Amino acid sequence: MNNNLSLDVRAHDRMKNEIKNDGKILEIGPLNKPFFHKSDFNVYYADINSTEDVKSIYSSYNSNEEFINSIVDIDYVIKESYEDTFKDSGEKFDYVFSSHVLEHVPDPIQHLIDISKILSDNGKLCLLLPNKEFTFDHFRENSSFADLFDMYLRGDEINTPRLVLDSMIDSVNVNNPIIFWNKELDQYPNPNVKACLDNYSNYVNDFNNHIFDGHLWVFTDISFLKIIENLFKFNLIPFTLSAFYPTAHFDNTFGLIFELNKFIKEDIELRKIQINNIHEICENIQKNRFEFDARHIIYENIQLKKKINDIKKF
Repeated sequence: MNNNLSLDVRAHDRMKNEIKNDGKILEIGPLNKPFFHKSDFNVYYADINSTEDVKSIYSSYNSNEEFINSIVDIDYVIKESYEDTFKDSGEKFDYVFSSHVLEHVPDPIQHLIDISKILSDNGKLCLLLPNKEFTFDHFRENSSFADLFDMYLRGDEINTPRLVLDSMIDSVNVNNPIIFWNKELDQYPNPNVKACLDNYSNYVNDFNNHIFDGHLWVFTDISFLKIIENLFKFNLIPFTLSAFYPTAHFDNTFGLIFELNKFIKEDIELRKIQINNIHEICENIQKNRFEFDARHIIYENIQLKKKINDIKKF
C-alpha cells in the first residue's frame, strides 16, 4: 500500500508516475484530452458511444469545431458491459483508467465488479475523481455507501430521479477550485424550482427516454474512503487498495488504485487489513489538512499585522 499522502502534489501527476508505459492500458471516456497518449503508451480508448456518436453529442451544444475535431477515436464501444464487450476476444488489460467518469456511472459498485473481469492477474483499476468540496457540487450532500448499495440492489430506474433532482437543487455555477480553497465563493444554490420538478417528473414517468450526463454521485476523498471501507466489509469487490492520493492543495481531484486480488473475497483477514489501512489513511489526511489550515491562518495573521503596522506609520 502506497502511504505517501502528500497534499502538495496533484493526484494526476502521482497517478501517471505509478503506471508503467509497457503495460496494456484501457482508458475510459478520454473525450478530447486522453490521460495517456498512444505515442507514449500502449493504450486503447473505450466509451459507451462510438467516435461519431461522441462527436455528434458534443456538437449539439458545443459549436467549437477545434474541440470537436480534437475528440480522439474510440477503439472499443462498450455495450452491455465490459465483460460482455471483451468476452469473445478474451482480451485483458494491465490497467484500466478513468478520470472524472465514475461520478457519472449509474451503478458504481457493479462498474467496479465489471471492470475486474477484464483485468489481467494483479491488474490495476486507476481512478481519478472530483472532490465535490472544490467543484460546482460543493453544497451537495456526500453520496453514501448506502446510496450506492441501494443502486446496486434495486437499479437505476428507482434511484436516478432523486439523484438528478439533488444535482439540480444544490449545484452552483462556479467550478474554479482556487475559489473554494480560498473560501471566496460568493453565491449559494438558486435552483429553478419548476425546471427541477419537471426534470424529476420526466425521469419518474419516462425513465428510459431520458439521459442525464451530470454528476449522479458526489464524493470527497475522505467520504470515498469510507465507501471503500464498506465495500470491504460487505465483501463486494475483488480488489485491494494499493494507492490513494488525497486532493492536493488548490486542486479538485483525488485518486486511487485498486489491484485485482483473487484471494480477498475468501480472506477475511486480508479484508480487515484493508479496513485498518483505510482508517490510518483517513486520520493522516485529516492531520495533514489541519496542519495546512493552521499554517494558512498563521500566515494570514502575519499579513494582517503587517497591514496594521503600515497603517499605524501614517
